[in-house]
Amino acid sequence: MNNEHLYIGRFRQDSWEFVLFVVRVSGEGNISGAVEIQRSDATQGTLASSGVFKTRQQLTTHLKLRACRWARSRFAQEARLEAADHGASFR
Repeated sequence: MNNEHLYIGRFRQDSWEFVLFVVRVSGEGNISGAVEIQRSDATQGTLASSGVFKTRQQLTTHLKLRACRWARSRFAQEARLEAADHGASFR
C-alpha cells in the first residue's frame, strides 16, 4: 500500500497474511480502509472497506471479517480445483 496510508495491523490465516490500513479520513472524522492480501511475500490483491467507520477498532473488525470471508471463499475455491485435478487424474 501507499506510504500515505496509516498501518493499523496485520494477521495471518492459513497461508495468507492480511495487512490493514486506514486510507481516508473525512472532515467529520469518519474513516475507511483497506486490507492488503499477501501470500508467499507477494501481494495478491486488496479489498477496500465497504463503508465508513467512527473508530479504528470498528474499521479493524470490519476489515478482519471481510478478509476472513475472502480467505474462506478462496480456500473453498482452491479445494474445488484440487479435487477436480485429482478427479481428472483418476479417469
